[in-house]
Amino acid sequence: MMGSFPVELELEDDEFAKLIRRLNPPRVVIDNDSCGDATVIRVDSVNKHGILLEVVQVLTDLNLFIKKAYITSDGSWFMDVFNVTDQDRNKVSDKDTLSYIKKSLESDVCFFPKMRNSVGIMSSTECTLIELTGSDRPGLLSEICAVLATQMCHVVKAELWTHNTRVAAVLHVTDESTNGAIEDPKRISRVKELLGNVLKGDNDPRMGRMAVAVGVTHTQRRLHQMMLDDRDYEAVDAKEAGEDKSRPQVTVMDCLEKDYTVVILNSKDRPKLLFDIICTLTDMQYVVHHGTVSSIKEEAYQEYYIRHVDGHPINSERERRHLIRCLEAAIERRASEGLELKLRTDDGIGSLSEITRVFRENGLTIRRAEISTQGGKVVDTFYLSETSGNPVDAKTIDSIRRQLGQTILSVKQNPLLPSKPPEMIAEMKNNFELVVKQGEPALVPPAEETEKGLYFLTNLDQNIAVIVQTVYCFKSGDKGNEEAVKVMKEALAKVLVHYYPLAGRLTISNEGKLIVNCTGEGAVFVEAEAGCEIEDIGDIAKPDPETLGKLVYDVPGAKNILEIPPLVAQVTKFTCGGFVLGLSVNHCMFDGLGAMEFVNSWGETARGLPLSVPPFIDRTVLRSRNPPVVSFPHHEFAEIKDVSDSETLYQEEMLYRSFCFEPEKLESVKKKAVEDGALDKCTTFEALAGLVWRARTEALRLQPGQKTKLLFAVDGRSRFEPPLPKGYFGNGIVLTNSLCTAGELLARPLSFAVGRAQDAVRMVTDEYMRSAMDYFETTRARPSLTATLLITTWSRLSFHTTDFGWGEPVQSGPVTLPQKEVILFLAHGKERKSINVLLGLPSSAMERFQELMEI
Repeated sequence: MMGSFPVELELEDDEFAKLIRRLNPPRVVIDNDSCGDATVIRVDSVNKHGILLEVVQVLTDLNLFIKKAYITSDGSWFMDVFNVTDQDRNKVSDKDTLSYIKKSLESDVCFFPKMRNSVGIMSSTECTLIELTGSDRPGLLSEICAVLATQMCHVVKAELWTHNTRVAAVLHVTDESTNGAIEDPKRISRVKELLGNVLKGDNDPRMGRMAVAVGVTHTQRRLHQMMLDDRDYEAVDAKEAGEDKSRPQVTVMDCLEKDYTVVILNSKDRPKLLFDIICTLTDMQYVVHHGTVSSIKEEAYQEYYIRHVDGHPINSERERRHLIRCLEAAIERRASEGLELKLRTDDGIGSLSEITRVFRENGLTIRRAEISTQGGKVVDTFYLSETSGNPVDAKTIDSIRRQLGQTILSVKQNPLLPSKPPEMIAEMKNNFELVVKQGEPALVPPAEETEKGLYFLTNLDQNIAVIVQTVYCFKSGDKGNEEAVKVMKEALAKVLVHYYPLAGRLTISNEGKLIVNCTGEGAVFVEAEAGCEIEDIGDIAKPDPETLGKLVYDVPGAKNILEIPPLVAQVTKFTCGGFVLGLSVNHCMFDGLGAMEFVNSWGETARGLPLSVPPFIDRTVLRSRNPPVVSFPHHEFAEIKDVSDSETLYQEEMLYRSFCFEPEKLESVKKKAVEDGALDKCTTFEALAGLVWRARTEALRLQPGQKTKLLFAVDGRSRFEPPLPKGYFGNGIVLTNSLCTAGELLARPLSFAVGRAQDAVRMVTDEYMRSAMDYFETTRARPSLTATLLITTWSRLSFHTTDFGWGEPVQSGPVTLPQKEVILFLAHGKERKSINVLLGLPSSAMERFQELMEI
């Protein structure tokens, strides 16, 4: 199927619109001072559909990396802020680049083009553009290049994407005899005919498409349009996509009270990700009215409030699913799996045909390609895998080098490694495999009518919206587990009357924050059975997601926390008469103390007792100040550059271990912390925190100049003025921090690290905590975990006293650690005087850490 480029003319603005633009020209402010690790670019302009894409396009065409963005374009005004860095993740300091950004973004040509088509084609005699879409197959690019070579067409620039068995390519070709565009109509027709035969493919129901024109285009935007028109999003089965957690996670939902559709995207971060998303939304005729973009290490989070260009939100399930698939495809098209090869060789007719022929003969498939000519040299980048989908081995690379002769070839990633880093795997205690049969999930609503509507979450809640999974093991000598499910379920319904927000669902407020919609639909409850005795699961003193994860219910297909109910419970019965309660709770609902009070209240209800600590539901006592007042430097949010390349170390197998510190050993650590006289005294927590901070830093082999951060939570309930009410239902903890270099931390004695922990504790006052809440209010920043140790302490929480009528749990603990940077302090032993230190480290680092724990 052949055609021509679509042309979309913009209507001439009326005279009033012209006047508004003349009175309010675009304004760009570039700030290299206010942010420590990025250049801040603020853009203000009269609003018009497509402006956001134009701005993002200018920035990404300069290969700038957009770390954060805040988008506001409601009504007639466009106001956006972008935090950008160069390719090395440094601030943009080049004066020519900064000048180009300002001139380009303030240009009327950028913001208010008079007449242009949807891909920016302009008249030119320099080259001929060839667009191709069709079914992908091994050797396709080689066949295309061979045809062009026989027709004396020289490929000077090209880009090819493949996705879901489809392929799209834009090739810039010249006439070999004139070095200009191909002008002979008969010759163009012949090229069309030959390439059309190549694209006919293997009985493809969607015939290949092709277009030829003279001109230039924004290649990457055009590739998105071509693949969207080719329906590349249809190839993935929706059910399979939902089960693959490595794929981008896209959620589309209605915004309460406002006439918006909310789009939330979570994916691996990469260059030009924002461009790919905005390009697709724009081409699908959606307008972004508000948005937030952030990236932390390798993870990207994007949130948009959109409407169709006609002013209406998405109003059908079909349209919602269509948008999700299109956005997933937009993210995946540029994602590169397999081996990245860069080649630099002499330019010449047929050189590209020869290179792609060598790839095909070595059994390689081209997943993506970028082809250009620079100074008489061909500079190409190919992303390759074996036709079978396996990674390319070293022997194949050597074969390619031999066949391409003097070609300069560089391998971007190790061909001996898989294309994706190995998943973190837990160290197994033994060969025992727990088999659990789960029943169908049921909803348990409150036993009585409860309040409905939106329930406020504080800024302290917003910062720790992660899922925490815990298990409680019960076995009584007096009774079996026959009534366990019935008792637990009925008691849950009753206790939810007091804790009714747990029966609601998380959503997004008008301010773009998490909020609970108190629908009363209920918590999720699952009954399960294990074909073994409770003793078979062994000691759960350390996290073991492989085994313990089967005792907690995961909501299938949930792509983000908005799709997971705040409270999910599973009761698993064992053959011995014991049972395990597995809980999955969102941390934004309460901290450790609040969770403990809830579980104990549930147990009291199961035993027919009144609540000893009724929940204090009103969280508005912790609203941020108006206006916000940030009176402290909040280094807990500071992003640290990983100069030690510790992410490479984390590609090793992860080992999870627990280290028990009995009272005698704890006393020994405290004595060592004060033996040099630098400190008069210290608490057990401060001594242990300093010890593990130093040990983990040394075990990870951080460079002396590497900044490292200690983070831990301090209970602020008694530190607020006035103190929080008893039974406060929410997060009353505040993160505090200490920051220094690894070299300083390891060169100084233990007292230095312990002293830094002491200072961090003392820093937490009423003013500090309110400043932290106000800091989030103004920045929406979240704590960065690069080169960071985050300590969570449960050593003072009395989960061991929970009793549902079967006595206290024989053991309890977390299923896994929420992040690799987290270390958990957990009370241990019958008298709860020992502390278990639970953590996960790469295998080589764990060996060294274990040596350092020998005190």
